[in-house]
Amino acid sequence: MRKIDFDEKIANLERDSKWHKKLNIIFAVIIFILVVLDWASFNYERLVIVPASNPEYSYWVKNGEASNEYLESLSRDLLNLSLNVSPETVKKQYEAFLKFVTPSLRSYIIDNLKKSAENIIENDISQSFYIDQMKIVPSKQIVYVSGFLKTYVNNQQVTNVQQIYKIKFKAEDLTVKVEQYRLLDPQHDSVELKGVGI
Repeated sequence: MRKIDFDEKIANLERDSKWHKKLNIIFAVIIFILVVLDWASFNYERLVIVPASNPEYSYWVKNGEASNEYLESLSRDLLNLSLNVSPETVKKQYEAFLKFVTPSLRSYIIDNLKKSAENIIENDISQSFYIDQMKIVPSKQIVYVSGFLKTYVNNQQVTNVQQIYKIKFKAEDLTVKVEQYRLLDPQHDSVELKGVGI
């Protein structure tokens, strides 16, 4: 091989090597930008839900937060499942209710729900909850619901009691679960209730 050809090949290889290094740096920067954009889009990604029964309404869920409309709708569904029960429906409704709660809350309330279901079936108890007022605290993903719980034994109304429930939601990975579900005491929780205006 002649020295001139060899020098030309070396020069071509060095030039190609410089271009490859520049291209590798450009590709590394592009990959880095894509990773950052992907991470950022996950934090801002949101799932929009359009209910079939009311297509004029839409709800959204994003990582760590759900819309007020979704929290209200979900609260109504949860109260319906847990409070509007009869001996014929209580077991299925409680099973459905448990699908909406976090695993930590589930382990805490499952025994109470089983005892409540047994009591409802054995004593032929029916309940209906009528919502009076609902307050949503979006920053904390908490819904306060006040209403009247009517209880019937053998189809005879025995009580009509005003109750206030606190439902705290946890939005994570574009799903919403109940983190806290509690009946509030107007005397013991008066400061909290006054703070939200109930």
